[in-house]
Amino acid sequence: MVLAGCGRLNRTTSVSSLAGSLTHDAQFAAGRRPQHLPAHAPPNGHLILETELEGLIRSIWHLHAWEYSGPVWANYQIYKVDLVMPRGTADAAFTAMLQLLIIRTLDLRYHLENRVAPMYAVELTAGKQKPSLPLADGTIATGSIGVRRSGFHADALSLDELASGFLTTALGHPVIDNTGDRHKYVVDLDWSADFPDGARNRGLINLDAIIESLNKVDLRLEPRTGSFHIMVVDHLNMDPT
Repeated sequence: MVLAGCGRLNRTTSVSSLAGSLTHDAQFAAGRRPQHLPAHAPPNGHLILETELEGLIRSIWHLHAWEYSGPVWANYQIYKVDLVMPRGTADAAFTAMLQLLIIRTLDLRYHLENRVAPMYAVELTAGKQKPSLPLADGTIATGSIGVRRSGFHADALSLDELASGFLTTALGHPVIDNTGDRHKYVVDLDWSADFPDGARNRGLINLDAIIESLNKVDLRLEPRTGSFHIMVVDHLNMDPT
């Protein structure tokens, strides 16, 4: 989680100038869907992006859903980002530019709070020393990773990566690895038989299906509570200035 201190730009990265705009579209044109913020600065130095505001803020500040608390309207209002930067801009500077754009145009102000929230821990089934998963090819760093309506597959994934990546995203709560196992495995989780009626066609994944798919490979989820820093929005304009 990368947060700028107390509602202002992360001062560790210098941004001397900002050539960009943020416009409020209110809603998507027919057939349009939210676009995802790229993980790296665009090679050509130009970013054009149309998406909902809450997702944009969480992406820029690298936040999961439970690490953010802001106005409900931001989850439904659509904004277009048009940002120009020098070719070869470093990722840290790219992030700082986006933060500055939001702070300047929407007068974003926030603070950090420490809150207790639900979470999960991945543990081995009682009596098991390792999961029932094949070890990954040692020559593969990560390989392919994919989520299907009927399951999840990864060519080479540690249990820590499984917990902090797919499981955390799918469950909408923090998930930690409590097995102590540092091996990489070929992970295949199959919940095709555990969907409620009609859910498969809607692409839904429910908690029970994930728990059952983990149990099949001698892993289990234990509910817990944890303390986390939350970005709490104090002020955010709807209309850019």
